[in-house]
Amino acid sequence: MVSTPTSKSAAREPGKRQRILGLDIARGVAIIGMIYLHLGHPLWQAKVVLSGLPAALFAVIAGVTMMLIWNNAKRRATVATAASTATVASAAATAETAATTATTLQTVAKLAARGAIITLIGLALLPVGGEIQVVLVVLGITMLATAWIPPLPTAAKVALLLLATAAATWRYAPLELPLPYPHFAWVAYIIAGMILFDVYVGKDGTGTGGVIKKATTTACLIIAGIGIYLRFQTDLPGWARTTGHTGVLGEIVLSVVVAAIVLHLCLVIGQRMRATNPLVALGSMALTVYILHVLSAFWWQTHVALHSDLWATAFIAAFLVFAWLWKKLADGPANTLFAGQGPAERCVAQTVRVISGERA
Repeated sequence: MVSTPTSKSAAREPGKRQRILGLDIARGVAIIGMIYLHLGHPLWQAKVVLSGLPAALFAVIAGVTMMLIWNNAKRRATVATAASTATVASAAATAETAATTATTLQTVAKLAARGAIITLIGLALLPVGGEIQVVLVVLGITMLATAWIPPLPTAAKVALLLLATAAATWRYAPLELPLPYPHFAWVAYIIAGMILFDVYVGKDGTGTGGVIKKATTTACLIIAGIGIYLRFQTDLPGWARTTGHTGVLGEIVLSVVVAAIVLHLCLVIGQRMRATNPLVALGSMALTVYILHVLSAFWWQTHVALHSDLWATAFIAAFLVFAWLWKKLADGPANTLFAGQGPAERCVAQTVRVISGERA
């Protein structure tokens, strides 16, 4: 079972799942990968291998997070319903059904509101994006478009994933040049993240069990090896290309299996890390760090250096230190103000609560 250390406030809230540090680590890996590709100067081979994978991982983890939000809401509603009907004989049998009915629309609305807010943040960053294609716009729009999917059964999600992949391949296969963020492909990534939640996390934190998870990851390793090899081939049909940002079948499959491998590895590592670890801290405030990255990169690439491995490493180290210090502050003297969250995360959460009419 995944070990999930939590804050004191989370531990006190009935029905709330402990924070899964492995997901924070995966977000941190995605953010670091994007920062390096934006600011660094990788070798040609490394750029071919990495192109598009950190952004796709970010999208897949967003899908996992949407499922986590949905399941947490359902869990809290179930606990509340069971408590309020403790004297009724049939309460145990009807609690889950009643909770699901009561929370579905509200949780979908909250997920949609979260996507809309992230879209607006991305649009606000576009004028200062510079060399960076701001990922928050397509991420927010896709979250908004897929907010209704988490309550669906896994089989329905698989069908929607196949449909989104087919639509993306039909739309993008004829194009000769890649797009910054192919939208249909991002729909596929987020739905894939929802499915991977069922495999690696699940309602109780154990997912589908050790054997299935290991078998899934092993299969993904084999497919990933083939996909990376194909990135160096130039005579493939349009639908089979695995090159980054092409948005076709080949790239979607490669991106999803790589995300599955990273997710599984991060969940395992997360069992042995503390919440104050710098990488965990960075992943827990990924939105804040991404905003700071876009703002600082705009000035830096205009006035100092466009691409540099040295400066990319320095920025990554600075963000790790910043996230660690903020986590110490937010979990300590500023806990009442920030509740252990980054400033952007806190603002988004509070705004969603206001929109949904929930008490902060």
